[in-house]
Parts: sequence; C-alpha cells; structure tokens
Amino acid sequence: MPRYGASLDVWQLHSSPSLFNLMCHVTCQTVYKGVPRDRETCVSAAMFTVASLCLLATVALAQEPHPCESPRQFEGRFSIYDNDRNFRAFGRFAYDDTNRRFREIEEMEIGRDREYYDRLYLHNLNLEYRMDLRTRNCTVSTLTRPWIPFAVPQDARFRGEGVIGASGIPDEHVTIANFDGTADGNRYFIIATVEDCVPVTAGFFSNRTGGVLRQFYDITIGLRDPDAFIPPQECHTFDPDKRFFSKARFAYDDRQRRFREFEEVQVGRDVDYFDKLYLYNEGKEYRVNIRTRTCNVTGLTRPWIPFGVPADARFRGTADIGAAGVPDEHVIVNLFDGKFNNNPYFMTVSGTDCIPIQSGFYSNDTGGILTDFYDISLGISDPDAFIPPTVMLLVVSLAALCVVTLAQLPHPCRSPEEFEGRLVTFDPDKRFFSKARFAYDDRQRRFREFEEVQVGRDVDYFDRLFLYNEGKEYRVNMRTRVCNETGLTRPWIPIGVPPDAIFNGTADIGASGVPDEHVIVNIFNGRDENNNPYFMMTSATDCIPVQGGFFSNETGGVHRDFFDISLGISDPEAFIPPRECST
Repeated sequence: MPRYGASLDVWQLHSSPSLFNLMCHVTCQTVYKGVPRDRETCVSAAMFTVASLCLLATVALAQEPHPCESPRQFEGRFSIYDNDRNFRAFGRFAYDDTNRRFREIEEMEIGRDREYYDRLYLHNLNLEYRMDLRTRNCTVSTLTRPWIPFAVPQDARFRGEGVIGASGIPDEHVTIANFDGTADGNRYFIIATVEDCVPVTAGFFSNRTGGVLRQFYDITIGLRDPDAFIPPQECHTFDPDKRFFSKARFAYDDRQRRFREFEEVQVGRDVDYFDKLYLYNEGKEYRVNIRTRTCNVTGLTRPWIPFGVPADARFRGTADIGAAGVPDEHVIVNLFDGKFNNNPYFMTVSGTDCIPIQSGFYSNDTGGILTDFYDISLGISDPDAFIPPTVMLLVVSLAALCVVTLAQLPHPCRSPEEFEGRLVTFDPDKRFFSKARFAYDDRQRRFREFEEVQVGRDVDYFDRLFLYNEGKEYRVNMRTRVCNETGLTRPWIPIGVPPDAIFNGTADIGASGVPDEHVIVNIFNGRDENNNPYFMMTSATDCIPVQGGFFSNETGGVHRDFFDISLGISDPEAFIPPRECST
C-alpha cells in the first residue's frame, strides 16, 4: 500500500474535526469514566492520548487515497474499553471474514466483577454460542446483528498517516494510517498498518453503546487452529428438531483431490437440495442451492481426507453382509478402526477391491456421524463432473438425484423366521457402541446375544436371553458371572420390514457389477405406532436384514448393522437360560 504523503506536525489533527472530536469523546469516556469535563480538559486528554498512542507520530494529509483492504483471516489478542458501563475485556480471538466467523476467549471486567467466556459467532448460520468458562454452561442463541468486518470500510475517510514507536529505528516502529466515518449515523475511527492494513485500534460511539475502544495485539495472518470455529463440546445438546440426514449422488477423485455431490439434506423437518463441488487443489468450494439457483463460492480451509482406510488403521476382522454363502445375496467385507486426532472411527470396505461400504466417526465437536456408500462404480463416467455448476447441469442432476424407479413397487418383504449372525449397534447420542453374536427365533419369539458393550471409555460383556412367550429376560455380567432375571414388559419387535413400510428403492453395496464384491439391497422406511421414524435395508432376494435405524425422543438415534447371517439355528441350546441363572 503506498505511503500517503508528506508529514505534518501531530497537532494538525485539529484540522480533522470529526476524527478529533470523536477521539476527544472516547478519551473523556475512557480516561475520566464518564465524568463531565470541559472542552479544554478533553482536548488536552485527547492530545495526550494521541501523543501516547503514536509517540509523537508524524501525520500526513495529502490527497485522499482509497481505504486499504485488510486481511480476510487472522488471529491475535484484543482489549476493549467501555467506561460508560465500567467495562473492560481482554482475550484471544480468531477472525474469518471469508466465512463470516469470529471466536473469542474473553476475560471480562465489569466494575469489580470478573467473568470468563468462550464466544463463537457463526453469521452464515445465524448462531451464537456463549459458554461461561467458570460454570461450563453454554447458551446457543440466534444472531440478529449484522456481520461487521474488522477492516477499513470502503467509504471511510483518510485522515492521515503516522508512526507508532521510534521513527526510523528498525523493528522499533510501524507506519499507520488513520480513517474515520459514520455507520448508521454513529461515528467511528480506525487505525491500520500501512503495508498490510492490519487493524491496530478502532473506536466507536453511539447513543446506545456510548464510546467503545478496541485495540489489537500480536496479530498473525491466517488461522493456525483448524478447530477454531467448532462449537464447544458443552454446547452439543441433542435437539430432535435439528437431527440431520442427507442422501446424495457423488463423484470422487483422489488423484486431483476433487469431490462433487448432489445432495438432499433433511435437518429436522426441513428439506433442501444442494449441488456442492470441492476443488481442494484450487482451494475452492462451490455450493448451489438448487431451489433458489444461488451459488456461494468460498475458500476451502479444511484438509482433504480420502475415502479409504487410513494407513495406521487396525484390522478387526472380516464379515459377511447379507446371506452368507448365498450367491448374489452377500458380500465379504473387512473391518477396520482407529483414532484420528484422538477421535474414534471405523471403516468397512469390500474384501477384494477395498471399496468403501460404511464409515463412522465420533468427536465431542461433531457428535457421531455415520456414512453409507451405495452403487459404487469405478472411474468417473461424466467428464463434466468437476466443472463448476451451470443451470442446465443443476436440472439434470436434480432429476438424477430425485428419480426413483417405481415400475414394480414391491411390497415389504418377509425376513426369515430363524437366523443367527453378528450385530453391531451404534448410538452416538449416548456414546454407546456394542457388538454381539446373536440367535433369533421369530416363531417362538426368542432372542439371545453375547454382547460387548462400550459406553464412553467403559467396556463390559453380557450374555442376554429374551424369552417373550414366558415374559422373562436373563442378563449375565460375564465379568462377575452375576445373573439378573427380570420381567419383560416391552413388546416383541421382529427383525424385518414392517408390513406398512414404504419402499424407497434399490441400491448396490460394494463395487457395482463386480462378482463377489457387491450385494443388491432394498431400502424401506416408515414410522411406528408412536410416529417415530425408522428405516430398514434388506437383501433384495431373500430379505436378509442388512441394516436398520430408529429414532425417538426417548432413545435418540440408534443404528444397527447385521453381518455373517446364516439361516436356521445351529446351537440347539441357544435359548436355554444361562447356568448362572439357575435357582
């Protein structure tokens, strides 16, 4: 940024009446704690403030240049003074003008009281998170005030140039520019460095807020912490109206780090449609709302994460999805898990070609996220898949996303009455994960499972037997060998597709069309008698359970995966109560 002209004596700020009057007012408010003073006293104080700030800086008043452009992302420390309300605050902050986000860890002093807060403002989402660092209580509210950048407004008036520190001594000074103006009828001033337009000091006065002075320190350009704008874990409370579900068609290119998805997003009861394109090599994200045809282009800051098994993942074994051993009714998969940034994940891939089938991830910031992959075909069939959106492409893609073949709408199928296998249950809201071997008998309403249960970091092992015709449940803790026998009050719910379920279409799990690397499934959903949503996925021919999900306000979201299913019951003693339960 060019220098702004020849230097004049600092006292020529008198020739800039609006800036000088504002600094007089803010100085009187700050120094004299709101006590009325005569103009000579305020003028003297303002002179002293300017002299102290600039250390006898030189000020330039040449021809008026355009306001400079401040960095879009930076972090550092700040202090705020508002002596009208006897208020001071100090803290660290992270600022992102590109995505309209601001985070501050703040110590507030109001009179003799001190408080400590972590505040996050997400203006694109109209959300504010405010956590009291003493009590760890979090308040989430809607943002109503507009985003105001930490920058020199385009209509600001240049008022001069100066030097903070010892002029001419290397690393002992910085050249700054002064601007002022009005916003919504309220006066402000801002001081920024000449070269990079980094904010140094800003002052603002309105009848509602009084005079507020903000100073910036230790500014570094860019954002070092990738989690700077993730809400505090204390703010993650479950709200059923904000539960999230999406389905999409996608194209993935790991070589050139590109990803495209045409997505139907359901948050609570609201449904929207988006076309998203991520070009990591170019550092750009294109996001089009297909309903409104509006496009938002932003910079990509998060890293590229490939769809695959991380190099340090732990192999946990193989499993069979569908009817084990039945041609075209099963696929063999490999199971992996591990930790990423100390957050647990798992990954399921096809046994031969390592095609992604399912992944799960949990962190305190995001909660539990589960992703299922269907109809995978190798290569990219559309040469325009990674070209930024156009209107025609949107129309075609929306049609491809929304059309479901209903030529022969099948009735809900009936699953086998007896089978056994392995079962994985995941409940992200309660941080609950279990895996079990089980035996299932729908004819006589019996169910047995040998279960490993993980809740948070605690792991336990149980043998459970449910005999619904007798109305009894047996539960043995395998560590202590203690048995607990109780009465069954909840009804028997078959593992299968309810008669009134809605058919949603077919899908291919694994590598579509590759022998022994895929299984075709039918997808159903619906609501139970209490109006709680569920979905069920079964193999297309024999209706073998593959996956199921359920949500209620009482249980939260529960997800189940079925593996290694074999028809019939191989163990004749599967439903005999454990010997520890004999009385």
